[in-house]
Amino acid sequence: MSIGAADAVIVYSGSRSAFDLHGQTLRSLGAGTTCWALMWGIGNGFLQGAALLGAAGVDAAAFVPPAKQGIETVTGRLYDAVRLRAAGPRRHIPGL
Repeated sequence: MSIGAADAVIVYSGSRSAFDLHGQTLRSLGAGTTCWALMWGIGNGFLQGAALLGAAGVDAAAFVPPAKQGIETVTGRLYDAVRLRAAGPRRHIPGL
């Protein structure tokens, strides 16, 4: 990946007003932007899990397959999360 290529990803972390002002420029530098908090949340969650397993004598590499499966499970449920958020607090969503 390189800036300006179709597969480039620009990571932005800052104020919404600055993004609103410069978002079009950022989008022109790559195919899209990504959420800094999401990326770091996933990375730090993995590192925390690896540290806990490491304290129990488990090699971090052994944690990669189940961590990857867990991440894929979560990404497969993102639209469900959107539906729950849109429904508001404490509302039941049929099928969930």
